[in-house]
Amino acid sequence: MFDAIRRFVFDKGTGEVHYVKDQIGVPLDKPVSVGKPLKEDDLRKRTSEYRVDGVAFRDDKELIGFVQRLHMLRTEAGFNPNKVKGI
Repeated sequence: MFDAIRRFVFDKGTGEVHYVKDQIGVPLDKPVSVGKPLKEDDLRKRTSEYRVDGVAFRDDKELIGFVQRLHMLRTEAGFNPNKVKGI
């Protein structure tokens, strides 16, 4: 995905992804490592787009609740990381 603000970088030396800016594009005090990227096969196993149990995305209440919580936390933390500490 194209990111004009370039919030993260891939460190070829360690093989890890590091976030260097917050959601708005403000540089972080120090890079935050989020670990190594998953392999393509692992990503395909974890995706919620192509489910094997036949449950539609809209009908999965637990998944919808999680996605809404994730969106709220990401938005809040992007603007003020202190708001979501301990959540």
